Parts: sequence; structure tokens; C-alpha cells
Amino acid sequence: MNDKKKDKKNNKEQKPDKPKIIKVSGYSAYIYLALAICIVTALTIGIYTMSFNLEEISEIPEISVPDISLPDISIPDISEAPAGGEESNVDVIIEEPEPIYVNPIESGEIIKDFTVKALVFSETMRDYRIHTGVDIAAELGSAVYCYTDGTIAEIKDDPFFGTTVIVQHSFGLTSYYMNLAPEIPEGVVAGAAVKAGDIIGAVGSTAKVEQCDPPHLHFELTVGDELIDPKPELMDIE
Repeated sequence: MNDKKKDKKNNKEQKPDKPKIIKVSGYSAYIYLALAICIVTALTIGIYTMSFNLEEISEIPEISVPDISLPDISIPDISEAPAGGEESNVDVIIEEPEPIYVNPIESGEIIKDFTVKALVFSETMRDYRIHTGVDIAAELGSAVYCYTDGTIAEIKDDPFFGTTVIVQHSFGLTSYYMNLAPEIPEGVVAGAAVKAGDIIGAVGSTAKVEQCDPPHLHFELTVGDELIDPKPELMDIE
């Protein structure tokens, strides 16, 4: 009997101790639950705060440049704007009047034509030669008129065509009045302005190379330095 008791005692000593189970009362359970909720709430707030800060850092702020618009400045059209609130009758482009042309001899007849390509017979020189102008028949002393507006360039005594008046016109046109009487009207001097129809001389007989021809005005025209036929120009005068 004693041995059995000893064996039981020894077995009790060799068996490990069972873990102690701590019983939690109802009040303590509420405390632990409140702590757990606080921890979860703190973790949630921390995670949300970190994610919000990361979004702010990752986003590049957008800089908006203000739209500046220039004022619309309208310039009035002066050419069309009426003066003083009324329509203006002044034209923008002022056209020059058409030039006037006058026959140097009133109702004169051409008795010798212009020719520089064919030779014509000269009664005075008794030979064939060119004729650089036209001869317009007229009585001695008949008035000689300026062909068109211009300026008297020269008055001279030509050794072949006698008393000569040269008038410079626009566009390089020059007119020559030859075989004039030596007496030149007052005011007809070099540099004087003349109008179409002004009297610049009288028909004479001073041209030595045309002494045997009937009384006439020897009339020439040049454009630049080139002689032109005066007959078509005179025929166009109304």
C-alpha cells in the first residue's frame, strides 16, 4: 500500500502543470474592446492622412495665365468719312485735264509732207533731200499758234530754216516753228510758259533752203530725240 501511494505521488510530480486560464470579467471585456476600437481608429486615420499628403505632393499645381486681350482700335477711313457729318464732293484722285492741241496755222493746208525714208525734190536747192517736217501754207504775216501747253525752250536764227521758236511740252514732246518772221511777239522769250493757242510768231520767209516754195510755216515734232510725222497729229485736232 505504501508503494502504491509512493507511485501515485511520483506520478503527480512528473506530470506537467496545466496552464492557468484567466477568466475575464464582463467589465474588463468592455475595456479591451474599447482599446481595440481606439487602435483601429488611430490606424485608419493615420493611413488616410498619409495617402492624402502623398496625393498633394504628387499633384503639380496648375498655373493659369490670365488671358490678356488687346483693345480693338478701329481707324476710320478718312477718304470715305464725310466732313462735318456731310458727304464730301472732293475726289480722292485728282485727274489732270486732257491736254489741248491747236493747229499752228488756222485752217492751214499741208503742201509738203514729212519724209525721212524717201527723198523729195527741193525747188530752192534743186536737188533731192529728206524733209523733216511739214510745210503748212499761209499768207505772210499770218499768226502762228502754239501747238499745246509748254515752255519756250529756245528762240534762234537757224542758218537753214531762219527764225525758229522751240517749245518744250510734257512727256518729252517738243515742237519747232520755222521760217517765221524776224519780229517775235512781246513776252515770247526763252523760259516763258505758253498755252495752247498762244501766238508765238508770224509766217515769214527766212528759211534759206525753202525760199522758192510758197509762203508757209515749216513745222516739226520730236519725242525725245526722235522725229515724228506731224501730219497724223494735226489731222487728229478737231
